[in-house]
Amino acid sequence: CLEGEALVYTLSSLTPALTLDTPRGGGGVPGLAALVACDEPCLLALPCGDGSTGTLRVYNLTAPSGDGSGGQGCVVCEIAAHKAPLACLAWSADGALLASASVHGTVVRVHRLPSATKAFTFRRGTLHATIHSLSFSPLGMEPPLLAATSDHGTVHIFRVASPSYDSPQGLAGGSRGLL
Repeated sequence: CLEGEALVYTLSSLTPALTLDTPRGGGGVPGLAALVACDEPCLLALPCGDGSTGTLRVYNLTAPSGDGSGGQGCVVCEIAAHKAPLACLAWSADGALLASASVHGTVVRVHRLPSATKAFTFRRGTLHATIHSLSFSPLGMEPPLLAATSDHGTVHIFRVASPSYDSPQGLAGGSRGLL
């Protein structure tokens, strides 16, 4: 990412395929981007707006841009993820979930794509921290997890699934050891 723009290259020819606008300054992490590692769709998440808030834009790099230019880079959605500038982004392996953290580092949010709905909000702590990394567990792992590391020397593991409750029959059988 350059100041104010992100360049997407075609690897086979090393020629620029797409130029996308990004915030100039604004207090977020320079060069912040997240790319889905699956074949289709090829999704790219970038900060957008003036950089003073945690708004991000998701692009489908394999879809036509829709501006009549014949280029690639269709905007899938825009997400107002945080009030503060973005510090970290990470995709689930299938591109269905996007995790984000702001420069405050107290909250990690998970958004469902392509609907851009907030699926989960996790509290990392009450003190500000720099989130260095977010990472989803591999597909098929049960329960699905999200890890967050920070400059406080901690790793937080969050369950990325709605809690399931045992049926009354299961609890009555004493299989959970509840009284």
